[in-house]
Amino acid sequence: MSGRGVVSTYTINHQKWEPDLETPYTIAIVTLEEQAGLNLTTNIVNCAPENVWIGMPVSVVFEQVEDVWLPLFAPSPARG
Repeated sequence: MSGRGVVSTYTINHQKWEPDLETPYTIAIVTLEEQAGLNLTTNIVNCAPENVWIGMPVSVVFEQVEDVWLPLFAPSPARG
C-alpha cells in the first residue's frame, strides 16, 4: 500500500472522551489510492480542523500507543 489517499468525508469532534485528549480533533473516512471504495476511518493530524476539506490529499503517519502503531493521516504536501 502506498499510504496515500483522499478525505472522503469528515467530522470535527469537540467531545473530550479521555482526560488528556485534545479537542477539537478531526475524524475522517479516507479513501485509499489503490482502490475506489477502499476506506479507512481515522484521524487527520498535523492540520487544524478548519483546514480539512473533502478531496484533500493525505498520507499515512503512524502513532505508537504502547505496542500498537495506529495509522493516522496528515495533509500530503507533495500532492497539494
